[in-house]
Amino acid sequence: DRVLYRCRKPGSATVTAYNSVPELRCSDHRAVYAVISLQIRPGSDNLPLAYGRFRHTFYVEGNKRRARRNDLDEIRRKSNRASSGVCSLM
Repeated sequence: DRVLYRCRKPGSATVTAYNSVPELRCSDHRAVYAVISLQIRPGSDNLPLAYGRFRHTFYVEGNKRRARRNDLDEIRRKSNRASSGVCSLM
C-alpha cells in the first residue's frame, strides 16, 4: 500500500520512484516499492566499535550457546525420526 519514511531534516529525502508489483499479491494489499534519494552527512570512523562497549567474552559465550542449542536441536530431530512410523488401520 505505502512506504513510510521519516527524516530529521525536512527536504533531505526525495522519492524518485514509487510503484506497485501486481505479480506479488499476498492479501488484499499490493506489494509496493520506493526508491528514495537521501542526503547524508559524513560520519567519523575514529570511534571504537559500539563506542567501546563491545565485549568479546559475551560474543564468544553467545556463539557457544548457539552451537549447543543447534546440537540439541539436531539430536531431537534424529530421535524423532527414529521413533516415528506409519500406522495403517484397515
